[in-house]
Amino acid sequence: FMLYVKHPVSSLASVLKNRGYTGIEGFHPNRANSYNRNVVYPLLGLEPYFKETAPVELLTLRNLATDASVYRNLLFFYEKAREESKAPFFFYTMTIQNHSEYNKPGFDSIVRATGLRKSYGEVDQFLSLCKVSDEALEELVLSVSAFEEPTVLLFMGDHQPKLPEGFYQEIQKGNVYDTGFEKTYWKYNVNCYIWANFDLQEESFPSMTSMNYMQVNLLRLIGATLTPFQEYLCDLQQKVPVFGQY
Repeated sequence: FMLYVKHPVSSLASVLKNRGYTGIEGFHPNRANSYNRNVVYPLLGLEPYFKETAPVELLTLRNLATDASVYRNLLFFYEKAREESKAPFFFYTMTIQNHSEYNKPGFDSIVRATGLRKSYGEVDQFLSLCKVSDEALEELVLSVSAFEEPTVLLFMGDHQPKLPEGFYQEIQKGNVYDTGFEKTYWKYNVNCYIWANFDLQEESFPSMTSMNYMQVNLLRLIGATLTPFQEYLCDLQQKVPVFGQY
């Protein structure tokens, strides 16, 4: 965002917009100028909305927008799009409720990590925030379960939480600075979650992948037509399954 996106760039958003999708918004519940998002989102083909322009009030937890209020904004945009068109809908958003640091006051941890040599308040706060996220996700899934049209939700994490090194050393059973493949992969590995109200082509989604392939993985999952560049990414994924950035 800061260095490379200086002109309009083809993206999943722009491809779907050209195919008649509606609701091509990009919503981030923080300041518009942070990380140059207010400039970059339009260059990626997204209509930008941020903390300052959220149509639904953003409630906060530890002074950060809650997942639940972000999802309510998502549903607002969906309902607004449905008032104007029955075209397929695409929406991109981020959540920041669980961002570090994890020693902020004003939040009581309700989940405690057990089985460790010592207690970590930061770990307890992070896990407690995850529980709040789970509840918000359940609320969202229940809402979209009522949709009659085929609907897919794709959730991705962009990095592991910034927790104490002592905690990572204990659960990783070794030096956090170990540069061996297995330790490095473990450190940078995060899960994604996909929900749909119809049967997906699960065999088309790889068990190990990276962010540069996610648009292709998603389109193949729903049986969508790929662009020539996306076809190239599919071929590349067969040869190089994962691209790391570290």
